[in-house]
Amino acid sequence: MSTYDPLTPYNHPTTACFIDDNESFMAGLALVMPPHMNSVAFFDPVHALDYINRPQELRSLANRCFSAHEHSSRQLFRLDIDQIEQEINIVQRFDRLSVVIVDYSMPAIDGLELCAQIHDPSVGKILLTGVADEKMAVEAFNAGIINRFISKSHPEASDQICEYALDMQNAYFRNQAEQVRRTLVLAGPIFLDDPNVAHWVRRLMLRKNFCEYYMVSKPPGLLLLNPAGAIAQLVVLSGNQCDEQANYAELHGAPPSIVQRLRKRSHVGFFLDDPASYVGGEDYPWDEFVKRATRLGEDNHHWYAALFNSPPHNIDYAPENVCLNAWNAQRNEFRPPKASVLEI
Repeated sequence: MSTYDPLTPYNHPTTACFIDDNESFMAGLALVMPPHMNSVAFFDPVHALDYINRPQELRSLANRCFSAHEHSSRQLFRLDIDQIEQEINIVQRFDRLSVVIVDYSMPAIDGLELCAQIHDPSVGKILLTGVADEKMAVEAFNAGIINRFISKSHPEASDQICEYALDMQNAYFRNQAEQVRRTLVLAGPIFLDDPNVAHWVRRLMLRKNFCEYYMVSKPPGLLLLNPAGAIAQLVVLSGNQCDEQANYAELHGAPPSIVQRLRKRSHVGFFLDDPASYVGGEDYPWDEFVKRATRLGEDNHHWYAALFNSPPHNIDYAPENVCLNAWNAQRNEFRPPKASVLEI
């Protein structure tokens, strides 16, 4: 995946499905699995196809963000952006299948037949081939049956599998959440589409070991989680939103130095609670909720970002039950029949 691809409204670890009757090859894949990506492995393609096409108990998050309303004999759809952050309470989010990696030469059903029978068009398909199968793989790629193919004899095949699996996971979220993104841009530019913001956020996630993020609106930005479920919030504001924060702080009696920082856009704030109703009647701790900002973007449009660790949040959340580490500890309970988990 290019680091300059736009961000999606949300992204979290998913599951990759490996299908190959070569046990030693499958065991080797465990050593190159992308960080934070779960996996299941099948030696039988028939059992694998049953798993891949199993009914989903929960609709995709993108679908759950929209609700229908009747208005003047017309049906309108409303986007509830706050629904996105609620996903952190659903541990089964990590069970979402985003990519299938299948060997072409398989008993009962070959890899191409299997790919053609996958129902969900958002699931990426990577075909593993022998040298003699490459012409057929090119034709399948051109026909849209598969998204990538890799020669098993290539000296860097394992690295390619890792890279393409991550590409497919990100493509999965782009496909799933495209309607959400299109709806958001109707109100004007969004930081998700800025390549400078995308590049900076991805570097931040690598540096801080964040493995998932969710777009939030109050204040605007991203909710970031590490594998243990610790939360940070990245506040990302446009210039106009910075001015609104400065006006808000001034209206609520913030110290002049705070107002000046916000107005100069050198800092951004995290104002979730009303300062007038701050707990205990104490003075509002403005300094705790204002951080130095990083300016991102192009000459004609800038964004201002700051990371707040352990921010106050308004959702119930028990990380020990629903974080990635919790899922990894209990995933054998959710492992499908006839499948294995690739263990490092």
